[in-house]
Amino acid sequence: MCFYGPQLGVRTPRGSTPEQYTDAKQLDEFRTARGRGLVAGGIIAYRNNR
Repeated sequence: MCFYGPQLGVRTPRGSTPEQYTDAKQLDEFRTARGRGLVAGGIIAYRNNR
């Protein structure tokens, strides 16, 4: 599964420390962005071409 967007809850926001940016805040950011249509996702088939 792949997600794309500006607010996925993976980068610590400016003015915040990693300790302040808790799992709950990350999830809230992701859900808010999803509700605003800022997140896209899809299932990507993996194929090992080696």
